[in-house]
Amino acid sequence: MAYYASIYTSRDGGTTWTEAPSTYREDWSGVTCSADGTRFVAATIGSGNNGSPGAIFCSQDSGVTWLPTSAPNNSWPAITCSADGNRLIAVVSGGPVYVGQFPPTPLLSAIGSGNQIDLSWIVPSLDFRLQQNSDLTASNWTDWAAAPNLNLTNLHYEVAVPRSSPTTFYRLKH
Repeated sequence: MAYYASIYTSRDGGTTWTEAPSTYREDWSGVTCSADGTRFVAATIGSGNNGSPGAIFCSQDSGVTWLPTSAPNNSWPAITCSADGNRLIAVVSGGPVYVGQFPPTPLLSAIGSGNQIDLSWIVPSLDFRLQQNSDLTASNWTDWAAAPNLNLTNLHYEVAVPRSSPTTFYRLKH
């Protein structure tokens, strides 16, 4: 017997829960999300009563909207994702393990603090390098020499750069 339910999300560490406004009420077998809570992936096991296969759905807006993926229809009892939500691993009941990769688009955050700027980005599922240049339109970007620090509490890479004159631009490059 299949049990059809909604997905609930929390924005305050689990104190309160809100039903995701999804049009899909499924027999969910697993839900996972990125470290920052913006990307969700949910799997269904399918319905044993009418033989319909399971599917995988994604949300890129913290669970507000959901879309089916191009994953094959199977019974998906387990699913997980990387910290950035771009690498997925899903298991077929009694079958193979699937690995999927969305193109990562890490967001570089910059916060001024005294004489420095704190740059950070969520741990991406593919390697990215922090680069700098004094001319935003130039093609001669150089890699930032120091390795970023990994903050395990929020799964962000962090780099403190000095405020400089002339202006320096930063980007993440794969």
